[in-house]
Amino acid sequence: MKLSKILKIETISELNNFLKENFAYNLEERNLTQSKIKKHWSLIGDNPSNASNIDVLSHGEKGIIERITNGIDAIMENCFQKNPKNDTIEKILQSHFPRYNAIREDAIKNNNTKKMYSKDAENQVVIAVNDGEIPSRPTIDIYDLGIGLEGSKFNKTILSLQGGNKISSDKKYLIGTFGQGGSTSLSFTDATIIISKINNEYFYSVVKSVDLSENKNHAYVYLTNSDKKIIALENDISDWKGYKHIENYLSSENGTFIRMLGADISSELRNGEVTKPKMLLDYINTELYDTKIPVKLIENRERYLKNKHVQSRNIYGTKLKLKTSKNNHKDFNGKFKFEHNNYSYEVEYFTILPIDEDEWGLDNKCKEKYKEFNYHEKPIFYTVSGQYISGEAFIKLKNNGLNFLQYRLLVNVNLDSLGQQKYKFFTTDRNKIKHSEFTSGFREALYKKIASEPTLINLNNIIAEKSINSSIDKDILDNISREVKDKYLKFLKNKGGHINPPGSGGKKNNILYKNRIETIEIFNKKKIFYSNENIDINVSTGATKPTNIAHKFDIFVNDRAVYPDITYLNGKITFSLNTLNVGNHVVEVMISNLDISSNKYEFLKISDKKPENGKLKGDLNFEIKTVNGAELICDVVESKSEKKLIVYICTSHDIFKSLFGNLTESQLNEKRKKLISPIALFTLYLSKDYTQMENVEKKNNLVSSLIKSFSSSM
Repeated sequence: MKLSKILKIETISELNNFLKENFAYNLEERNLTQSKIKKHWSLIGDNPSNASNIDVLSHGEKGIIERITNGIDAIMENCFQKNPKNDTIEKILQSHFPRYNAIREDAIKNNNTKKMYSKDAENQVVIAVNDGEIPSRPTIDIYDLGIGLEGSKFNKTILSLQGGNKISSDKKYLIGTFGQGGSTSLSFTDATIIISKINNEYFYSVVKSVDLSENKNHAYVYLTNSDKKIIALENDISDWKGYKHIENYLSSENGTFIRMLGADISSELRNGEVTKPKMLLDYINTELYDTKIPVKLIENRERYLKNKHVQSRNIYGTKLKLKTSKNNHKDFNGKFKFEHNNYSYEVEYFTILPIDEDEWGLDNKCKEKYKEFNYHEKPIFYTVSGQYISGEAFIKLKNNGLNFLQYRLLVNVNLDSLGQQKYKFFTTDRNKIKHSEFTSGFREALYKKIASEPTLINLNNIIAEKSINSSIDKDILDNISREVKDKYLKFLKNKGGHINPPGSGGKKNNILYKNRIETIEIFNKKKIFYSNENIDINVSTGATKPTNIAHKFDIFVNDRAVYPDITYLNGKITFSLNTLNVGNHVVEVMISNLDISSNKYEFLKISDKKPENGKLKGDLNFEIKTVNGAELICDVVESKSEKKLIVYICTSHDIFKSLFGNLTESQLNEKRKKLISPIALFTLYLSKDYTQMENVEKKNNLVSSLIKSFSSSM
């Protein structure tokens, strides 16, 4: 088989014609059986159920990241094979890419804003986005100039299924040890062509999904010759006529070339030039947060090549991008070591702000720049071997007092110091931190530590001052605040009171307690607690005291695990929550090994102390503030620094203008004043259903609906 013939296959139709002509089946035919195709096709992992291992990703772009990390590892392996003394990434960079390494280290150490150059590390790993059969599914080439593979090694490496060929503890220079690997990209392509070159010899295979009549699910198979061997290619190319990026691959000694035909990636990443900000470029920058090797990204699609400004770009990772950016305000950056459960974590934080200081308080301006550094918009990153693994939403930091730092703060938690334990940190899909003894209480402690950083507290206050809008007279706003507070307290008190445990009838009786727990219920009804009042959470179990003691109860306050004192009794247990901050709280109890959860109990802790006469006075440290440039029309924040509940309303929000576009500014201002009270009460009454909602659009739609209903009667 000739190399030129394979490299000219750029669409799935061309591939299908090639397969039909040379191998009898293109796998699109109906009623195929394994016996029909076995002459030229083998199951990946020799497993007819391999789809369950391969179809694990929810987005195709994550598979691209797996392919890139494979490519970087191939570079590192190649360098190690040439000089085994270089057994770490740092040593390899210093020895094989000294010019780039010097530039990179200078940028990281000195936070300079010089332009980055790849120098001797140029074009080692390349991604090219080419035209596919249809515009929505481009053909994507990914190649590396790494170690390359002989055909006999395909099934043990690039075509293996959880082969574990990278997990050896002596291969510290490899980064792709965390995940399923490049095979996860297979489910997001119409087909994948793999070419590998070693010592100037080429080998290739094709991977496709096939529906076999004897199987319930589809399976992934790869192409071989009639002897079940990976096919060798004849290099018939002396002068390549085609995509320019392939020339560099052809001139190398070793390397692997992956062509993803009909790649399915998210539309927002490819509906435009992929090398532009907030496109595929910045997604890869985020995912390869601290990549040690630059990755070249090329836009090859004809409709974008017409733009004379289109150009390829190198991806250096968000960390290096931050270190060299004027939008990284270094006066507000910092790092610290965080200790938890006898393990130490390295934490580094950066602040990303517009160059114009007058725009620091405007969410839309900050968000516009922020996504260029953090595609996922989650302010807390967990990284392993320099790769983004998972993140935490802003609401976690907001609940700890840094409520003005959304789209302005990026925190990196480096898990490499955990050694082998880092692989036990996440759930299998890597979307969540495991709930285990090892990670118990980790996130809550981390949020508090970040929120206690003086630098970040100071920045939060600066942004708050820049955001506060004084267009509405303070006396008017104070009056509105008092009226809203009175109505809100009445609402809370009307939900107050206390009942006895279910089944008790309010008096002692002979209850027969069980030796097992079937359901649990929080039976508190009180809705307001004073700052000096005991807060006991009573949970009915219906079981004997020894049975209650034998089970592990987990209690969560505002979705965070807490560890209070527990009292065990017949029929119930009691948690003492006497250290909570002022504000609204939601409590839930679980018995994880029984998969049993309680109802959710909501209450408010106020700053006032309980009167000596014991009568319910009821008060709340409360304020309404108007802000400029906020993304939310209304935000409810429990300010721990001020010990008060604050409702922020953005009266300058575009939604106000869109709903009342025909009014003068003076008339619009009158509308705003009248709407502050209903908006504030609406969000307060919704309580955690509103404050814990992470989707900004949903929140704004809720408030917008309220504004529309009220405006018709105003």
